[in-house]
Amino acid sequence: MKRSRFMVFAVLAAALALMVVPQAAQAWGTWAGTQVDNTALVSWNAGSIGYTTSDTASFLVDEFINLQVTNNGATALTVWPSEWNRPLAFIVQNAGNSTIDLRVAAVDDTAVFVEDVELWYDVNGNGTLESTIDANLGAGPYDTLTIAVDTEYRYLIVADVPGAPTTGNQPDDYDFLAMAYRSSAVITADNAASAEAMTVQQIMGDTGGTAAGDIDYNGSDSARATYNLVWANLTMTKSFLVIDSDPMNSGQHAIPGATVRYTLHVLNSGTAAATAISIEDITPLGTTFGAVQGGYPTEGTVDSTDPILWSIPSLAGGSSADLVFDVTITPGP
Repeated sequence: MKRSRFMVFAVLAAALALMVVPQAAQAWGTWAGTQVDNTALVSWNAGSIGYTTSDTASFLVDEFINLQVTNNGATALTVWPSEWNRPLAFIVQNAGNSTIDLRVAAVDDTAVFVEDVELWYDVNGNGTLESTIDANLGAGPYDTLTIAVDTEYRYLIVADVPGAPTTGNQPDDYDFLAMAYRSSAVITADNAASAEAMTVQQIMGDTGGTAAGDIDYNGSDSARATYNLVWANLTMTKSFLVIDSDPMNSGQHAIPGATVRYTLHVLNSGTAAATAISIEDITPLGTTFGAVQGGYPTEGTVDSTDPILWSIPSLAGGSSADLVFDVTITPGP
């Protein structure tokens, strides 16, 4: 469902009102715009008469813009195919000395596999998505509420994982980017090289973040977290070999009474373990079960033999397992 800007703003305002997690940063001292007056007084005597004079030097404290973005917990999240609403968690702190507006965005650094990316405001700050509590901000970029001095907000990048894996390990990096805004424009650094006494200048204190173009002292900051895609994908192949000689024709032929040896080969071509694997093989008509060959299965256990029920508790990514057994072609009377 599409959300209007008013609807999202209202939801976020309500979410902020409900916020119960203490969220304080370390601000950089005296508020921007504060006038500092320093008066010096001199007194002296000339003959029998005393004199005094004074002078005052005044300046306004400059605005120190210092947004800081950090990860709220782990910097990597393991995801599986067909998982939905998987969150990466971030914290934005105003460590400057003035209240500023805030624009936030999710920046896909690698564009590999996740879909339907959205920004959420993490109301209780616990780093997990709770759709009945947290506020959905949409795809972004999003101009959020003002962020006061000594305040931090917590956000989530939330994405879906498609159902079809490809090959190899699949990291998908996302940067959470926060930008200092005012009057719908990015706050830029003052060009003056030195302080001007009664002018409040904008001085940037941020260092370069992880997002492309997020350099030192540009009024923004960013942090990165990664979706790591893992999956398990099993394939099974079955082959056979007639192992008894045919004395009449000097060869190995599938005639009544001959022994046929079957091999089951199970391969996990994925990157993570497949668990609770169960393989069933029904003895075919026209044959009778013989025996499982010694040393097999290479993984797991055979729980019954007619039909064969082969169970493997866990098979690591890139690993395989084999089972070899014999049947006899039913002879005539």
